[in-house]
Amino acid sequence: MKRFIDVVVTAMAAVFLMPAAGVSQSKSIVVGEGVRGAMYMPAYIAEEKGYFKKRDLDSKIVTFSRSNDINALVSGDIQFDQTSPDKVIHSALGGFPVKMVMATTRGLNLALVVHPSIKSTADLKGKSVAITSFSGLPYTGLLLCLKELGLTREQVVPLNIGGKAARFEALVNNKVPAAILDPPYTTMAAKEGFKLIVDLTPLDVP
Repeated sequence: MKRFIDVVVTAMAAVFLMPAAGVSQSKSIVVGEGVRGAMYMPAYIAEEKGYFKKRDLDSKIVTFSRSNDINALVSGDIQFDQTSPDKVIHSALGGFPVKMVMATTRGLNLALVVHPSIKSTADLKGKSVAITSFSGLPYTGLLLCLKELGLTREQVVPLNIGGKAARFEALVNNKVPAAILDPPYTTMAAKEGFKLIVDLTPLDVP
């Protein structure tokens, strides 16, 4: 079964979908992203290599917080967004004119990381879990992790903590007993003695 497509709606589409420009006026485009991550490297590489400028595109990459990137896309403040497909789908279903134009990565590299005191699925019941928002990929990852554990959404307490760095800090500083993380924070948390109770990376998640 094909695995879940992680990242869509990237500025790289401008490079591949637009013909090479001749002599024309440079057009400004702003590329948004919800977090800094290795999966968004293609846009940074394209900018560094000058691929946008070769198409007469004056590009700027802006990092947003707390999933405000999709709001900026819907409002027209940015022209492209590097984000997860679920946010685009929710926006499209809500009637907003957004489209997924390409994907840059496949699969889910998220994991449910817990405090060492949590030894079993039963210990997780009623506990808080740090996520970014209730529409982003970490929330989707949480639902998938809970499904793997045989738990429901109502059996834990999702908390809107913020980006991956904020979720990691909240976990290691014992502000929350569990968090949805991805590399390199999963590796860093493991080194601190925290446990990846569910790792979606090796699973064939539909």
